[in-house]
Amino acid sequence: SSCADCAGVANGSSTVDNCGTCDDDATNDCTQDCAGTWGGDSVEDDCGVCGGSSFVDENGYYPGGTCDCDGGLPNTYFDCAGNCLTDTDGDLFCDEFDICPNDPLNPTDDSDTDGLLDCVDTCPLDSENDADGDGVCGDVDLCIGDDASGDPDQDGACSDIDVCDTALDWDFTDIVSQEACEALQTDTDGDGVDDAVGVWDSYTNTCGDGICDNTDDCVGNNWTDGNCEPLGAEDPVAFSLKQNYPNPFNPTTTIEFSTESNDYVELVIYDILGKHIKTLVSGYLLNGEHKVNWDGTDNNGNTVTSGIYIYQLSSSQNIISKKMTLIR
Repeated sequence: SSCADCAGVANGSSTVDNCGTCDDDATNDCTQDCAGTWGGDSVEDDCGVCGGSSFVDENGYYPGGTCDCDGGLPNTYFDCAGNCLTDTDGDLFCDEFDICPNDPLNPTDDSDTDGLLDCVDTCPLDSENDADGDGVCGDVDLCIGDDASGDPDQDGACSDIDVCDTALDWDFTDIVSQEACEALQTDTDGDGVDDAVGVWDSYTNTCGDGICDNTDDCVGNNWTDGNCEPLGAEDPVAFSLKQNYPNPFNPTTTIEFSTESNDYVELVIYDILGKHIKTLVSGYLLNGEHKVNWDGTDNNGNTVTSGIYIYQLSSSQNIISKKMTLIR
C-alpha cells in the first residue's frame, strides 16, 4: 500500500496525539490536566481546587498554619493532630498544663493526700510536710523538734522540747514539760505509792514498772511491794532498735534489733530527705535478737555518699528510727 502515516512511513503506525505529536508510542500520548487542557500542567491542591495552592506541609499544616481547607486553627498549645507542641517529659500532658513538666510519671500522684503532687512535694510521704520544721520529713523523722538535739529517751520528743529527757522516762510524745510529766504520776503497781516522774505506756522501759530509770532503785527489775524482782528468762523480748556500731562508719556498720513477737518486719535505710536508699530486712521474723550489716550501698549496689542516714525498723505494731553517719 502507498498509504503513509503521519511520519511519512508507508503503511506506518504513527499517529498524531491531541497535542500534535506524531509517533507510534501510545504510552506517551498527552493527557488533559484538571482544567481540561491537553498537555496542561494544572493540578488539584489538597483542597480539590484546580490550580490552587493549598497544599499540606510536612507538619500537617495548610498555608497560613491552618488545619483544614476552611481555615480552621489548632487549639492553643496543640498541633492540628491534637498533639502537644511541647511535652518535655513525654507524659502526654502539655508543659503548659503539666504541674510536673519534668516528671514522666503520672503527674496527678499525691501519695500522702496532702494536696501537693509528689513531684513538687518536698515530703511526698508525709502529709504534715515536716511539721516540726527541722528539715526532716515526718515519715523518717526521729522525733518532734530539732533532731540535732537528740532523743535519748526515744519517746519521740526531741531534747530541745522535752525536759523529761535525762533518763529513759518513756513518757508520751506530747509531754514536753517537767510539770506535765509530774502531773501524770501514777501508781502502776498498785502499792499505794505513786511512781516517780515518768509514765508507763506501750513503749515501756526495760522492766516496765513505769519508773524513770534515773530514780528507779530497781532498773531492769520489776518493783513489787518494795522488792526488786529480777526479770526471768521467760519474760518477752522488747521490740527495740540499737544504735549501729561503729558509728560513724566506713565502709560497713552493724545494726542489732529485737522483735517481741513473730511478725513481718522491715529494716530500711533512708537519706536525711526521706529518700528510700536500701531495704536491709523485709520478711517474717521470729521473736528474739537479730543482727544485720550495711555496706553503704543502695538497692542497686551503688555506693552512697557521706552523710547522715536514717535507719527505720517497723513491724505491724511498732516503728523505731535512729540516725547513723557514713564517712567516706
